[in-house]
Amino acid sequence: MHFITEQDIQFENRKTPISKFFLASDDRLTPGARQYLIDHQIKVVDSNSKVDSVTTTVEDVEKKTEELNQNFQLLELELQDAALKANEVDLASSQRIFSLSEMPVKIQQDQVVDSLEEIVPSKEEQSQLNKQNLLTPQGKILIKLKRSQVVAEGLKSKTTDSQSYSLDSLIQCIDNEIHLLIGEGHDGSE
Repeated sequence: MHFITEQDIQFENRKTPISKFFLASDDRLTPGARQYLIDHQIKVVDSNSKVDSVTTTVEDVEKKTEELNQNFQLLELELQDAALKANEVDLASSQRIFSLSEMPVKIQQDQVVDSLEEIVPSKEEQSQLNKQNLLTPQGKILIKLKRSQVVAEGLKSKTTDSQSYSLDSLIQCIDNEIHLLIGEGHDGSE
């Protein structure tokens, strides 16, 4: 991670006046740099955005970053809540879900998550819950896991390619846990 200071921006602006400031994915602005950009009405082009050459203000970048942080935190909390609910029904499932709940932080820090397959075996398509599944003792866990998948899906469009890939892996592992909870097993048999 590289921090850009107000002095860095002033130096660049003195050499050549800037109307747009390009912020790389590993760059962060110091508070002074952020204020300088705001005061001089310099637009920030965020390289984290999936849309090509989107010009935004510093406040927009901060809002997007904060929203992304909150969504990663929400995903972690949903999985932790599911793990707590699973603890009342199935200890092994609870432990697997707690392991999954550690993944959002790693994904957010852009640590490629390829060890998820070791937690829960893979399955090809996402589970569909029905009323019969929801009325079982595992119903509350299943709902929390599905909510976690929805949050993870929403995050995919706002993250880097490697984070999106890791989120796909996490979604698949959550789905595998759903299959295990509704009794389908991880080998696809019902």
